[in-house]
Amino acid sequence: MKKSIFRLLSLILVLTTVVALAACGSKEPVACPESEVTTAPTVPPETTTEAITEATTEATSSEVEPNRFVTDTSETVDETAAQTEPSGPVNYLTGVALAEDVDPLYRPTAVSVNNLKIAAKFQSGLSLADIIYEVEVEGGITRLLAVFSDPTMVGTLGSVRSARPVMNCIVLGHDAYFVHSGGSKQAYSELATYGIPDIDGMKKYAGYFYYDDAVVAASSLEHGYFTTGEKVGAALESFISSGGRSQVNEGYNNIFLFYEEPTAPENGLPAAVVTTSYGGYKPQFIYDAESGAYAREQYGAPHVDYVTGEQLYFDNVIVLSVESSVIPGDSAGRRDFDDVGSGVGILATRGTYINIKWEKESYTSPIVLTTEDGSPLTVNVGKTFISYVNGEKNISVSAE
Repeated sequence: MKKSIFRLLSLILVLTTVVALAACGSKEPVACPESEVTTAPTVPPETTTEAITEATTEATSSEVEPNRFVTDTSETVDETAAQTEPSGPVNYLTGVALAEDVDPLYRPTAVSVNNLKIAAKFQSGLSLADIIYEVEVEGGITRLLAVFSDPTMVGTLGSVRSARPVMNCIVLGHDAYFVHSGGSKQAYSELATYGIPDIDGMKKYAGYFYYDDAVVAASSLEHGYFTTGEKVGAALESFISSGGRSQVNEGYNNIFLFYEEPTAPENGLPAAVVTTSYGGYKPQFIYDAESGAYAREQYGAPHVDYVTGEQLYFDNVIVLSVESSVIPGDSAGRRDFDDVGSGVGILATRGTYINIKWEKESYTSPIVLTTEDGSPLTVNVGKTFISYVNGEKNISVSAE
């Protein structure tokens, strides 16, 4: 039986002494229009405007419903992984071994990133994210939530956009810090209610953000607001020095386990292309057999990190059916998610996919991912992309 890398982390977690975060109940949808700050404040005197082009990064067996998302089921894939044991601390977001002097229990940082077409080409820092979420914010427009175990390893980061309740729910599940610029009325209410540790570029931490003149000129003011890993690190130091908690809560459970060698899930079906739908916007993940990972495309082109020039690749692609609807009375069409509860989805990895389940007991608890028979979900070591789509009809898998 495969041993999980994550079990090592679990033993470490038992030894931590931080206080556990209390689980809270589900959120209530807002039934009135929301106001939202969308324009960033004037650049503070101590912050200089920088061009993105000058920035650099400092770090480069369950039964399956065969016809659920794919029509060609003529082939199944089954690989067996060898078993190895990690010798040191592990990044619990990716399963990758860490240097001996790195704290494996340091709280991750989640960043709200603009994904509107006009601004997506300037996205910076995503190639270094450990996990990226995609959620619809309104009218088929999505936003990304990039999760970093160590944001200080990133150069330019952004453009940074506002918070949404669905993002708050994800951030709480990771017990993470939250970097954003502004937010909807409901999002701000929840940030306060749940005590989410946030670095808000619209308020106290504005000095850690800046406008990029080139991006503003090519798009508009709200699409040109950035930060850097160094600035985020300084903001986190300020937060922690003021009494903020630096480690994840005692007893924190990661959302998945890891295979110890590259592995295709047992009884998996071919998954050459995974497509998620948000109205007319349909990003895709295309399997590259040479790398063993999925290359992401959006807006009809490779999804590229502007600073590094690298296309984004993911070892694991998870798509979850999370029902959502427009908040009653919200003129902007912002959405409320049924993200506390349970549902279904898929995991695509190593060119195969399996059906999975998800469950979230409370707004603050981590999401629990399992196979269809209820076993904890195991994924391959590396980066993961998680898409929230509004119903199974918006998940499509092609065998070719």
